Amino acid sequence: MLTRILWGLIVILNLIKFLGTDISPPGFYIDEALGAAHVICIKQTGADYYNVSFPLFSVGGGGGYYTAPYLYGEVVWTSIWGNSTAAFRSFCAFVTLLTILFLVLYVRKKAGDRTALWVALLATVSPWAFQFSRIAWDPPVAPMFLMAGLYLMEGKYRFSWLASSLALAGAAYAYPPMRIQLPLILILLPGTDIKSKAKMLGTFLVLVIPIFLKSMDPMFTARARYLALTSNDPGSPYRTTSFIELFFRFIKQILKHFSLKYMIVTGDRNLRHSTRHFGILSWVQFVALIWGLIWAFIDMTRIGLRRRAIFWTRLSAGEQTLLVLGVIGTLLGIAPAAMTWEGIPHALRSIGAWPFLCILAGVTIEISMRWIEVRALAASRLVYGAIWVASLVFFGLYLNVFFNKYASESVNWFLVTDEPSFQAYGKMMGQGLSCADVRSIR
Repeated sequence: MLTRILWGLIVILNLIKFLGTDISPPGFYIDEALGAAHVICIKQTGADYYNVSFPLFSVGGGGGYYTAPYLYGEVVWTSIWGNSTAAFRSFCAFVTLLTILFLVLYVRKKAGDRTALWVALLATVSPWAFQFSRIAWDPPVAPMFLMAGLYLMEGKYRFSWLASSLALAGAAYAYPPMRIQLPLILILLPGTDIKSKAKMLGTFLVLVIPIFLKSMDPMFTARARYLALTSNDPGSPYRTTSFIELFFRFIKQILKHFSLKYMIVTGDRNLRHSTRHFGILSWVQFVALIWGLIWAFIDMTRIGLRRRAIFWTRLSAGEQTLLVLGVIGTLLGIAPAAMTWEGIPHALRSIGAWPFLCILAGVTIEISMRWIEVRALAASRLVYGAIWVASLVFFGLYLNVFFNKYASESVNWFLVTDEPSFQAYGKMMGQGLSCADVRSIR
């Protein structure tokens, strides 16, 4: 009975993602506005704002591109819910809910119901996940396809591997950093035989051939080349740095994503990526990850002394797989961000890491609870309750800041410039113009 109540509470807390999406964040940022214009134009004319028919990629601001999974997902979503700011943003709230759903289903298959519940709690109250569930742009779509791919990989049907490959390819289309993260995850995926990996990797590479072909266009890769650590652009602070120095800079930038300030105090410096009043992790998740590191250190020390590991050997095969995958997925999720020179640590470019950090913390909490239950059942009930209370208190404080201080403090980070393409959505909504109308006056 208690478990059902807690699952019900998880559902209610996740529905908050749909509330006040037109209030906080404030405004409608240029990336959101141009993407919305593309979507409306596709619905009205079958072509995006720049008159490209049924695009696989549509030109965005600052050298970026909107992707097919986002554009056509929004086409379907806003065909049902309308073209308001709230409607466009609520699509990403829906996508984040699906990400949590597939994450939980995957963990449940590997480690059981209670571990899945811990992961669901951590993902639900995660500032990292919540922040990006409120902005209408492509990146949140990518983790959804990633987790769907991992879940489908566990299917027992004959073509589950194909469905998984399709989902993972969808993640690669949805956000450029995934094009680095995903092939490496497939190669390093624990608990999967080499034959299956080769089959899925081969299928994945075939499915993303259009991305390779598009990448031959210098304009398509211009932003990535500009932001890369290896960039020779005058704006890059490392344009004259040697390869060896760049390698150590890459490692240093990975480590910056694990700084205490970033994880638990202020998060990303960009107010579109963080409230700056909280880190990217909840209190409980942070403590669980630290506790997991302590346990791992103890086991590694004992193994180094040729003694039997205390904790690792008590885990099920599924839990061991989840922990290994959690480490791999986290590092590979952060790596694309660390390969750039701007805005490090960068929560958006490392968005592929947050589900894996939830896995690591959730499994750690579960094995810790089992360890406590064996030794002191009464104490375990107190700890169980304390974890839930601390998570709910944290989430309440976070929401209070998000819908109040953050909504006023971040106004200047969500402004729209006078560029005609960024004004198109406002004209269509405010003046009732059609896509054809705004194209003619740009």
